[in-house]
Amino acid sequence: MESSRQLPLELLDNIRDNLTPVGLDSLSRTSHDFREATRVYKDRVLSVKSAYRGIFDDNTELGDFQDLQGRCGLLVSGSTALSFFNHCSYAGDLDTYCQFERSMMVGEWFLSHGFAFAPSFGQANDYFVDVERVRTLRRDTPQAVALQVDSDIREYKLNNIAVVWNFKRRLLKAQLMATIGSPLETILSFHSTCVMNIFTHRSAYCLFPQLTLEEKKTMLINIQLPLTEVQANALSKYERRGFKIVHQPPLRSVVNEASSLTFLRPRFVGDSHCYKVPFEHVGKGEVKPDFVEANSWGITYLRKFNTMYFGSVDLPEPLPSYVAFKDDLATINRHLRSQDQHIADGLVDYESSLLTIQTLLKPNHHRPVNGRARLLTLAHIVEIVQSHNCVSYSCAVVQEIYEYLCIVDSLAVVPPIVDCFLSRNNDSTVLHIDINVSQAKPRVDWDEMKQRARALIEDKVFIKLICVFL
Repeated sequence: MESSRQLPLELLDNIRDNLTPVGLDSLSRTSHDFREATRVYKDRVLSVKSAYRGIFDDNTELGDFQDLQGRCGLLVSGSTALSFFNHCSYAGDLDTYCQFERSMMVGEWFLSHGFAFAPSFGQANDYFVDVERVRTLRRDTPQAVALQVDSDIREYKLNNIAVVWNFKRRLLKAQLMATIGSPLETILSFHSTCVMNIFTHRSAYCLFPQLTLEEKKTMLINIQLPLTEVQANALSKYERRGFKIVHQPPLRSVVNEASSLTFLRPRFVGDSHCYKVPFEHVGKGEVKPDFVEANSWGITYLRKFNTMYFGSVDLPEPLPSYVAFKDDLATINRHLRSQDQHIADGLVDYESSLLTIQTLLKPNHHRPVNGRARLLTLAHIVEIVQSHNCVSYSCAVVQEIYEYLCIVDSLAVVPPIVDCFLSRNNDSTVLHIDINVSQAKPRVDWDEMKQRARALIEDKVFIKLICVFL
């Protein structure tokens, strides 16, 4: 390949603009010249100024916006973030997300920087009056969603959005989504994975880069068939942008611990599956810590739809909310309570403690020895199923089989012996899973075991469990 010095800059940029992150890294490894040219390209194209080009072209205003994000935990998502990662220009608004309790300062910032409040139907004409309206409504009916939905937002699941406020400056429209709880909860409730991208004041994150950037696919979240008209219109927009809609991933992905789509391990913002682009700080204020990487979640495959698996971390008000993989919540909250005295003494703060706990949890999600055997059994089941074209199972069924094996592991003193095979029964193929527990604990919830096994019979999965009690 020719040295980058012999290729016109415009041609090089065209090549690099059409490369995925993996392709860009591969190009940089071809020669020293290309490595240096790629570094310069990233500094120029994958920068905070590039991220907000056409929105905040004035560096002073951009710096002020970064400072605002740092003060209130404001996230940017939507078409702005997707355009940045995809090197495409998508028409869309500036979509911002902030916890309701911190949202007033965001509205004030927009108003002080030339934006005008554009109330939706039912909202007060004055922004500050409408903030009080929503505050009163939330106080009287805490679970109420004080939302006037417009076409740009309606495509998303809105369970934790308190209100959407619109601001306009010439042709630019900015939307402020004030959330009940963590803004990331809203991001993780989007209709599909290709829009799960965020800007903080310190970095840009693409949460599913393998699907979004490498494969140009988007997996449905919280959506069950048949699609509503609103859902179909929303998804068709991303099909027109070149994304293939995926209802569920390959079975090998969901049972592979190293996959970003597995149900076996949690995901963390900023983990090895994310594509992270650090942003230069152009603001004048002190660079605030970025605690977005203190959030985690899992993926669960249900019979009707795929969904994200997380809960809220127990932090005292007025601290911002964070989400965590549900199975880790008890551990996280226990560790946080152990730090209460240190926090009261001013030696550490809750958010730093949470980030440290989550950082320590990341490498500790490897399964124990008997769990490893369970994963091998699961992989073997998938291999058997996929080796026969006459039978197929959904990700939800495979996850239910895994959860059954987890229960068996919990009652077994020694690892159970599992045998799996296929058989033909009345012109249909049946998967048999025979489980032999040679030493079982005396307390077994047989009703739950039977209920789970019966549910799988409808999917042609027959489980036979033999237990010898101590």
